[in-house]
Amino acid sequence: MKNKLIISGCLTIVICIIGIGFICLASTPEAWLEFRQAVRNACLDQVKDTIVNPEISVDPLGSESFGIAIAHGVSKETNKEILRVTIYDKKIHAVETNFGFLPDDIHWWKNLLEENQKLKKELADLKAKK
Repeated sequence: MKNKLIISGCLTIVICIIGIGFICLASTPEAWLEFRQAVRNACLDQVKDTIVNPEISVDPLGSESFGIAIAHGVSKETNKEILRVTIYDKKIHAVETNFGFLPDDIHWWKNLLEENQKLKKELADLKAKK
């Protein structure tokens, strides 16, 4: 009985180690980079006809089942700023994008964009000083 418990415990440890190895292989930096690029390209493909020069931000990991990207730019239809969200199914690679949010729809959005522009300018200034 004692030997069965020892063998069972050892097998459990080996299975866990193998499982962790597979998880690590599936989560290499290169794999995550490829995933983010796939989500970015899918988002760009969805919004390229509706947004002028879209800026796309990709959630680095997404959720358990989906990749998530946000496209920001000027709407070709309304000539106003717009934000569109793309959802990318990790299993079947299906893509959906909403119709878009206008700045008035999301109160914090405008402040976030302004803060982002300030940070980009500060970073550019720092690089220029080097």
